[in-house]
Amino acid sequence: MVLFVKNRAIEVVAPFSTTGLTVSVVYYDEARNASTGTATEIGVTANYYFSFTPDAEGDWRVVLYNASEKHVYHFAVYGSPRVTGTHTMTTTTDTVETQIFEVAKFGTYALSVLLDLDTLETAVEGGTVTIKLYNKIDAANYSDKPIARIDHVIGGTLEYPSFEAVRLGYYSKVTIQCSGNVSVSRAIPYYYITEDLDMKVT
Repeated sequence: MVLFVKNRAIEVVAPFSTTGLTVSVVYYDEARNASTGTATEIGVTANYYFSFTPDAEGDWRVVLYNASEKHVYHFAVYGSPRVTGTHTMTTTTDTVETQIFEVAKFGTYALSVLLDLDTLETAVEGGTVTIKLYNKIDAANYSDKPIARIDHVIGGTLEYPSFEAVRLGYYSKVTIQCSGNVSVSRAIPYYYITEDLDMKVT
């Protein structure tokens, strides 16, 4: 399955029967609003290309045509697969389990997470850093038990916390907790990627 991402250019190439044509373009966004343009031939090949940048998630359609030929293309556009952010550990949150982020999704999806603990490693603070992943069991409640857990010992391991979870079916959240205090605020960058899975859960 090919995924197309909003705010990234998509190039469409269509084969026509001959060279030197004037090929028009109409493309429809996720709400079926139409925009127009003109395709450009690649050299003298009878292949004509057009690029556009979808700015929203949803189904986009592009039509390249002239008086006698028409080519229609469909693109399923998703949000940026990589979400970045920074969580700050402070003296009031360091030893308390605290949510880093929540993923608000309803369908079946896979989740990949990476945290950068450089600031804690450099300061040699935090003790054992525990990262947990929870999955919501209904519209309001998370499970009491995490479905994944990583314990990272500051100064003891080289790899930073990361994990992948497959076939999550509802909201999920990642939390952090340190066994030791920090002396000042420590910024912890992170990123996560979600991938919709084309499957049924029974």
